[in-house]
Amino acid sequence: MKLYILLGVMILLSACSMIEMAPEDRLPEEEIKEAIEEAVENYTDEVLIVDMPQKLEDEPVPEPEPEPVEEEPVYEGKTHEVVIKDLTVTPKILTITVGDTVVFKIQDKVSIKLSGSVIKPPILYYGDEYKMKFERTGIFPYTDEFHGGISGEIHVKGLPIIVQDPVEEPEGIHFVNIQGYQYIPQTITVKKGDIVIWEAFDATAQTVDGAGFSSGPLRKGDKFHHTFNQTGIFPYGSIFRSNMLGTVIVEE
Repeated sequence: MKLYILLGVMILLSACSMIEMAPEDRLPEEEIKEAIEEAVENYTDEVLIVDMPQKLEDEPVPEPEPEPVEEEPVYEGKTHEVVIKDLTVTPKILTITVGDTVVFKIQDKVSIKLSGSVIKPPILYYGDEYKMKFERTGIFPYTDEFHGGISGEIHVKGLPIIVQDPVEEPEGIHFVNIQGYQYIPQTITVKKGDIVIWEAFDATAQTVDGAGFSSGPLRKGDKFHHTFNQTGIFPYGSIFRSNMLGTVIVEE
C-alpha cells in the first residue's frame, strides 16, 4: 500500500512539473520531500476490527429421567429352629419355604450324627448348632446314626405368593370367577340394582343359568353380566355340570 502512495505522489509531482508555475508559486524541493515523508509516516494499515458475535452453542437438552421401575419384592427367607433334647426332635416335622434356614440345636448330653439325603452335618455335641439353608422344594427326612429314635423331616414348599394390594371393585358391580369347575365366590350378597359379572377361566365351557338369566356357553375369557332389580335369593348353576351351583342374595 505504501508503494501505491509513493507512485501516486511521484505522478502528482510529474504533473506539477509540466505546468508552468511562477517561480514564486513553486514549492521548495525540501518542503516537497518533507510532505512526502509525512504522508508516508501518517499512513496506517490498521484494519477496523469489528467484534462479531460469537455463535452460541445450543444448550444441551436434558434427557428425561427414566421412570422408576417397581421391583418385585424378594423373599429374604426365614430362620427356623429344630431342637434335639432328651433324644427327641422338636418339631419332628418342620415345614418351611425355599430359601429358609434351619438351625439344628443340640441340647442333649450325647453326641449326635444326623444323616439324610441332603442333611449331613458333622458329629454334633451338647451346645452345638448346625445351620443349613434349603434351596429347593421337597421332603427331606433325617435320622441320627447313633440313636435310632432320633428322626425328623424337613418339608420345603415353594415361594409364597405375594398378594398385591386388593383393587377396590366399583360400587354396585360384583365379580364371580368360573374356575376349577366352581363359582368363586359360591354365594354373593348384593344390593338391589347391582350388577354381577361372571368371567370364565376354565378351558371347558360352562354356563350361568338361573331364574330370569342365562349366559349360554362361556369359554375361557368370556364374560356374562346380569342386573338384579328385585330382592330375593337367586340360585343358579351350569347345565354342563350338575354339581356346579351358586347363589346371589339381593338385598334392599
